Amino acid sequence: MVRRAAVVVCLCLVARGPVDAGPKRTNLSHLNWNIQPSIVGSWALGVDRTKYDSFTIFRTEAQDDPRSVRLLTLVQGFLMQVGYEYAAEPEDADLVLVMVGPTNEYRTVTTSPSKATVPRWQPGFTILGSGGWNGQIGGSYTWGTTSSTITVPGRWRTGTYTVPSRTVGSYYPTVGLMLIDPDLLGSSDPNEMIVWSGNAVGCTQNPDVLLTAQMLLHALSQQVEPTPDHAAYCRASRPGTGISWALLTPHGDAVWPTVLAVLKDSPADKAGVKPEDIITAVDGEPTTNLPTAAAFKLLRPDQAGEEQTLTIQRLGKVLQKRVTVQVIDYGKITPDQWRWRP
Repeated sequence: MVRRAAVVVCLCLVARGPVDAGPKRTNLSHLNWNIQPSIVGSWALGVDRTKYDSFTIFRTEAQDDPRSVRLLTLVQGFLMQVGYEYAAEPEDADLVLVMVGPTNEYRTVTTSPSKATVPRWQPGFTILGSGGWNGQIGGSYTWGTTSSTITVPGRWRTGTYTVPSRTVGSYYPTVGLMLIDPDLLGSSDPNEMIVWSGNAVGCTQNPDVLLTAQMLLHALSQQVEPTPDHAAYCRASRPGTGISWALLTPHGDAVWPTVLAVLKDSPADKAGVKPEDIITAVDGEPTTNLPTAAAFKLLRPDQAGEEQTLTIQRLGKVLQKRVTVQVIDYGKITPDQWRWRP
């Protein structure tokens, strides 16, 4: 489909650089979130989303910094993973992707002192008493000893405690995405040209917005329904290893395929692959800064029975995992069959 979009577009591809030993540190743990992030995204009412299958990227002047470029590159990969084709030329795109943000506000909350009454078990105890006596009885001197045991049973008691006031600070990263139909750029109502929009907010102790925003953007991208062809592919029986992954950066210098979830009892699960593992090589082929299409080709096996050797980094350790590919019927898999935490 040929489009003529009057927008400025930046092609954000990561150039493949020299291969290094892997990420310097891992900072992608789900436990970094104080509470579950709020992720909201939806198509505009009445939009036929099946007619869209390609996109390009619009970058504002304010997004010329390395952090924004990196995040836009990651979003590009996220959308490609749900079936949308990236178009280098604006006129070849069905959609224009616009990122809003990210921001990273720090807020503090001071709690008031409070009292709490809670039950407390007082254990029982035993008292052993003993004593002695002596004296004259009937003109004769006599003496003796005596002892006794007293058992006090345990019992429940209540105690009142005062919880002092305290100040707690957290970072609140936010980011938004919009998909614009370039055919509607001349509309009198600017909102009519937005066919999909979403925003994400998190709460974390992590001050690095690059690391937190990429996780929000990945979750937000999953709210964009896959293209019909990709949806059919996701439901099909095909050779696989049981790994759900995305191209992420643990420190901002480079990206690697990072395991998001592992299918229970899959070849990857049996081989010991875990969520948050960073895949630094496949069969000896480095994965540092791979473009999304190249990562797909490397990580998607061709046939059942073949073996893949994954080199992974986990908390600073380099591990080798040998995975035997098998046919997986993805159409019968339910969400609870995925393992999302190590």
